[in-house]
Amino acid sequence: MIYSDISYTYNPFNDIIVITSCSNSKKSYPCKARELYTGQLFRMVNSLCNKFDFHLKILSAKYGLIGPDQVLKPYNFRIKYKKDIEKLQIRTKDSIEEIIKKYKKIIVIAGKNYREVLLPYFNDKFFIIINNKGIGKYFSQLKEFINMGRDNFLNCLEVYYRYEI
Repeated sequence: MIYSDISYTYNPFNDIIVITSCSNSKKSYPCKARELYTGQLFRMVNSLCNKFDFHLKILSAKYGLIGPDQVLKPYNFRIKYKKDIEKLQIRTKDSIEEIIKKYKKIIVIAGKNYREVLLPYFNDKFFIIINNKGIGKYFSQLKEFINMGRDNFLNCLEVYYRYEI
């Protein structure tokens, strides 16, 4: 259950948002989403957003597309089946369409099933960061992004990660 729907304030000078997935590991008590999810990939994505001043949205298997300051109860639900993906696509449709209107760059860092939720909306605003060489390579890739600085990271996105229709 969502206790509050506190959202970030849209900054017209920051037109970049990252959409990432929730994590399986969570704290055991209600708290803000950015604190609830404790998985290493989520923490690294959160660090990237904080360092580069990117907005963040989290695709939760249970709650849909949420802001990092929304207070949530811990839960145990994963996207496992095609029907889970389809339900989440319906649930998040309006939020995703709003994001597409507001932002010039939409960076997706999420596992396969979570990317499937967003797939119908992918266009040239989307940058999909995928690493098929295992979770360890994903972590080292994100560390490299964080260390390269904002401008170099954005240049890297343009060259290697733009979604092509």
